[in-house]
Amino acid sequence: MARRYGPTDPVSTDKPSEDDLVLSKILDSVLRERNSYEPEERSRQREEVLGRLSEIIQEWVRDSSLEVGLSEEIAREQDAKIFTSGSYKLGVHSASSDIDTIVVVPRHITRDHFFDGLGERLAQVEEIEHLVPVRGAMVPVIKFEFDTVEIDLLFARVSVSTIPEEFDINDNKVLSNVDKGSQRSLCGPRDTMKLLEVVPHQQTFCTVLRMIKIWAKERAVYSNKFGYPGGIALAILVARICQLWQNAAPSKVLMMFFVLYSKWEWPKPIELVVTEKVSGLDLEVWDRRLPKYRRDLAPVLTPAYPAFNSTYNVNKSTLAVLKKEWERGRAIMGKLYAKMEEKTELPEQEIKAAYQQLLEPSDFFLDFGHYLFVNLEVKSEDNLEQFKGMVESRVRHLVSGLEPPYCYGIKCTPYPFGQKDPKNPKSITFYLGLEFEKKGNHNLFAAKAYFLEEIRKSTLKSGHAEDDFSCTVGHIKATELPDHVFRDERRPKKKKKKKKKKKKKKKKKRNRENGTPRENSTASAVSPSTSKKRQKVSEETDEKESGAAADGPETKESGAPREAADDKTPAE
Repeated sequence: MARRYGPTDPVSTDKPSEDDLVLSKILDSVLRERNSYEPEERSRQREEVLGRLSEIIQEWVRDSSLEVGLSEEIAREQDAKIFTSGSYKLGVHSASSDIDTIVVVPRHITRDHFFDGLGERLAQVEEIEHLVPVRGAMVPVIKFEFDTVEIDLLFARVSVSTIPEEFDINDNKVLSNVDKGSQRSLCGPRDTMKLLEVVPHQQTFCTVLRMIKIWAKERAVYSNKFGYPGGIALAILVARICQLWQNAAPSKVLMMFFVLYSKWEWPKPIELVVTEKVSGLDLEVWDRRLPKYRRDLAPVLTPAYPAFNSTYNVNKSTLAVLKKEWERGRAIMGKLYAKMEEKTELPEQEIKAAYQQLLEPSDFFLDFGHYLFVNLEVKSEDNLEQFKGMVESRVRHLVSGLEPPYCYGIKCTPYPFGQKDPKNPKSITFYLGLEFEKKGNHNLFAAKAYFLEEIRKSTLKSGHAEDDFSCTVGHIKATELPDHVFRDERRPKKKKKKKKKKKKKKKKKRNRENGTPRENSTASAVSPSTSKKRQKVSEETDEKESGAAADGPETKESGAPREAADDKTPAE
């Protein structure tokens, strides 16, 4: 009997067919052509960087221990543990990927030590550039480049006086008496390790996840902050397919990814293990029965304790986009497999063309007639990344404010990648596609005002001055988009305005003989009462037509609201 890796029995344990193996081999070649695999030289460089970073952190912990009053003997015994998570730990990173790194320290090392002590120490290292401490985030993080390797360094403080040599991050006891930020930092490597434990064939999993990550980025459905699945959510979604089709080849797993999720009955959750609760640790675990979790539209649960929804930011608009993209992927992969069944041998170029079609970039900037933009501009270019993260994490509030019950008749689709203006390195702009129904509440003001207020609060909380940056929200037509957002020569077409045909009033000819009016060449006698009735009907018809014109034009685009001026934060 086959081993059960997930919470349910597998759908199939069949071995791969010859077609599966052929398609999988070509899939791997497509990934290599896109430089999805990292060269060995770059992998060695990453290991060296992590080694040097570990040395810097150990020195910092010992010096910080002396600062808080520990004796030199005890301070020398102090240690910190470094763990990795995300794509690097899963083994699906490319040469340009960053490394999610978590430093675990004893309880006497504080968040201030992390940002001030370690942050200043890192800034003095010659090979480290673009250092950005993100103090206001729920999870403490310092972002930087170390010898061209991008690193997100997270901080976790555990409730022990000394980090032992045999420290086990997977032991649930490490979560005892830790703050929320540290808990989230610790969950990164815990979830990654647990996920790898419950996947039947890791090489198949990694191949498919590489493909799905490229697909999600090209199709603009990759970013937890904007309401799409992030890295861990995509990994869980792929891992679940691997559990259900245990022995399938990568190409078959890829196809079933689109088949299953295009038909999935959301909000039924995706989970890799049976959700557990640990006695003695009163940590909140995702539970559909609790009112706060009933609003989750597409829950994808993390495997390690405590389970939480990795896609809590998904909203009605982004879920609709995801369903559309899953259906598109299902159609492309289904057509490919159908061709394989029809022909004894399908040309390699035709198979590659299908994979390339799957990865075809989104036409986001050609798909809508109207766009909402959020423009961020900073005084110092060094602060752009920090303020960018703050704005990104709150765009979802803007999207939610344009959904019922706040607005009706508006469909809002966020684009998850900011657009930098080549002429202004201190600025970045985010775009949201808008579609308007003929009827509905199209007032954008309340959503924009709420979003800008959230930005203002976050600015004050982070300790920055309000004049360090400006944030502007505005509404433009597709034809007003700047050239640098387009990937080729195609541009939105201007719609020709329909000219209203003026009704020509027929001149009434008079009978030369008796002077009576006539409507056509054939004379007809019209009584005064009949004439008055016709005049009344004519007037009523004119009133209806003018009323219909006042209700708005027929096209969706021209029926959209237009603001007289853009809204700005108080910073401006």
